[in-house]
Amino acid sequence: MQSINALTMPTAVVVQNFVHDAAERLKDEEGQTAVEYAGIIALLAVIFAALFAVNIPQKIKDAVGPAVDDILKGKE
Repeated sequence: MQSINALTMPTAVVVQNFVHDAAERLKDEEGQTAVEYAGIIALLAVIFAALFAVNIPQKIKDAVGPAVDDILKGKE
């Protein structure tokens, strides 16, 4: 079995290269494409705000919590 370091280092390099390439592409983009990126980010922000406004995380916690507690206590 590989160590955590052996697994995380290549993953970190790949992620770093992806972020660097994405940043370079964003610098080169002009006009409509930059507005599209901003629109996608704004849409995601609205979706996350709506999820937290209706308290979805608490509802999920209330639904899943007892099952997780049973598993941790060893109940079937």
